[in-house]
Formats: sequence, C-alpha cells, structure tokens
Amino acid sequence: MRPLNLTQLMQRLPTASKVNGPSSRAMPDTSHLFKPLEDTIRADFIRSLLRRDVNDLERDMLSLPARMGGMGIFKPDEEISNTNSDYISTIGTPDP
Repeated sequence: MRPLNLTQLMQRLPTASKVNGPSSRAMPDTSHLFKPLEDTIRADFIRSLLRRDVNDLERDMLSLPARMGGMGIFKPDEEISNTNSDYISTIGTPDP
C-alpha cells in the first residue's frame, strides 16, 4: 500500500476541521477567558522568539498570515470574539 500524499490526507479530513479552527467551537461571550492566553503568547512566546517585547502594532502584524507578511501567530481573544459574532450574525437571534 502506498502512503497518502498531503492532498489525499486533506480530502479525508472532515470539512469542519478544514474550514473552522478550534476557535469556532468556543461558547459565545468567552473571549475574556482567552486574554490570559494572549498575555502568555505575547510575554513568553513572542518575547522568546524575537528576543524583545513587541508593541500592539507589531503584535497585529505578527498575527497576519505569512502570505501577508506576518507569522500567523493568532490572537486568541480577538479570534474568539470575531468567530462568535460571525456565527451569531449567521444564525440570527431566537425570537422571544
């Protein structure tokens, strides 16, 4: 049996995991719970990676995908907030 290539492996994954990241499965109004994770990413990971502190503009640039000049280091608190607002606008709010 031949090993699968990357395209074949991606075709076998469920569609939701290809389109939606783990942030799309978070509960609404929980973005504040991800703030400590963002603080740790900024204070420990990025500081170790770049060997210096970064300001807010640099942090925004680092969160961009590589094809846009960033490093793809997402901001969990903003990602959760954006995902939930997109989800709520898609499904709407229930009628009372």
